[in-house]
Amino acid sequence: MQTAGDAVVVGVEKAPPPRLKAAGNKVRAAVRFAHIPENERYTITTNMTRRTTQFIDVTAASGAQGKGASMFSAIISIAATCMGTGILALPGAYAEAGLFGGWALGILGACLACLAIFLLESAAMRAGLELPTMFDLCNAVLPGSGAFVSICLVVFVIGAALTYVIVAADNVTSTFPQIPRKVFLLASACYYVPLCFLRSMDSLRIVSLLSVSCLMLAVTTILSFYVAPSLLDPCGGQGVSDPPASSVFMSSPCKAACLDDPAGTCTSEIVLLGSTAQCFGKLPSFILAYFCVHNTFTILAELEEPTPVRKAKTVGLAMALIFSFYSIVATAGYLTFGSLVSSNVLNSYPADSVAVAAVRVALAVAVLSTVPLQAYPSRLNVVSVIEMCTKRKEERIGPQRSIKMTISSSLSTNLPATLATFSTVISLKEAPETEALGDSLFITSTLDRVAVLAYVSVVVGIALFVSDLGTVVDFLGSTSGDLIFLIVPSVTFILAGEKLRTAIRAPITWAAAALGLLGVAVMAKFLADKFV
Repeated sequence: MQTAGDAVVVGVEKAPPPRLKAAGNKVRAAVRFAHIPENERYTITTNMTRRTTQFIDVTAASGAQGKGASMFSAIISIAATCMGTGILALPGAYAEAGLFGGWALGILGACLACLAIFLLESAAMRAGLELPTMFDLCNAVLPGSGAFVSICLVVFVIGAALTYVIVAADNVTSTFPQIPRKVFLLASACYYVPLCFLRSMDSLRIVSLLSVSCLMLAVTTILSFYVAPSLLDPCGGQGVSDPPASSVFMSSPCKAACLDDPAGTCTSEIVLLGSTAQCFGKLPSFILAYFCVHNTFTILAELEEPTPVRKAKTVGLAMALIFSFYSIVATAGYLTFGSLVSSNVLNSYPADSVAVAAVRVALAVAVLSTVPLQAYPSRLNVVSVIEMCTKRKEERIGPQRSIKMTISSSLSTNLPATLATFSTVISLKEAPETEALGDSLFITSTLDRVAVLAYVSVVVGIALFVSDLGTVVDFLGSTSGDLIFLIVPSVTFILAGEKLRTAIRAPITWAAAALGLLGVAVMAKFLADKFV
């Protein structure tokens, strides 16, 4: 006789094993695809091929409708603008701030970057600027300040480009000593100088993708040194001293890889959280690691259908990608060597490692590919300043742009101009030369060409005769970079508000004020440490 309880037990079905369940999912997916009509399968394949071809063809916009940049293009452009050789210094920053401190500073840096970009976009909207530059925005909210901010920006990006070129030369010549330094500098200029004359950020998408891909190789290699020390020995045969009893990560791969030489000092203790002073001291490094506000105006403006939602998604996904790269490199490098990690993590690995040599070459390609990305904001601001000094206001044309604002049929006609979409045209402002510009991939204005020539001449000329700009770059980063990244977004957002009494009540205004005060504090600390 079967009881009710037995009936319940019999009615229960056992869940299939995980492997069987996964296999079943694959079968069901294959069955669903098999039931798609042949013409729809052809359409899917054709669309994928078309989108790939469209992305590769830099003579046209990368967006689905060909009216602007795709979100993917914008994301990799922002990522390539931010990421560079600074990624190699993050493990050393973790050594001072601690593991958890480093993660927290990385998240804070990404959040501050998002806030700065939001404040600049909002300030431009409040000021009624359709396609702003840093020069235009600063002059709109505080007349006369545009030239000063633009000069600071140009000096900063030239310093960054110089650093990239010098670091690339150092990496390649140290890997291949038979290559003369000046020969490499001149040869590499043949790669990035023509790209500086391209007219739009979207047309640099292949270069940006190449830069991000090379950095991905570096991320993968550094992670592999940590997770697979038996394949890639991070200590080069050195031993490792036993970590102190208080060490958290007692199973460091360096320890396992180097037990044959107990007298070595390949790794050391892992600190979870540094002191408040140490964390604040490393904050500028994490802030500058996300520095991209000088290019976001153009990148976001070139988006196809650049609505606020699409802009927010683009910035958020770009910051997530950057944070993931930074976190993997910094965590893996720090856990591998502990507090003994070098300020340049590659210097901690064996000098004769083939994997390290490949990373050095990849990094050289990555940073050289970002030099044209720094040329774009330099050109825009230099042209604006020159025109301000040499022409009357009504005669100014402005720098050449790749896009022109047009109202999309999918948007309401009463939307503000800053929510409009863009089509691939030459210049926002109507000028007599506009008709003659055609669909040129490169800039054609004489003034724009002169600005780019001046930029590349300074970069190449100084790089040929100077091999170390460490102190100068630190100073520029902590003054000009701090001004543009933290202080300018704060001040422009507050000054662009129409009613200060109403604005003071808004939480975003307080966030803007806090960002500006943080910028002042960081700059003051740097100057005090250097000169007091």
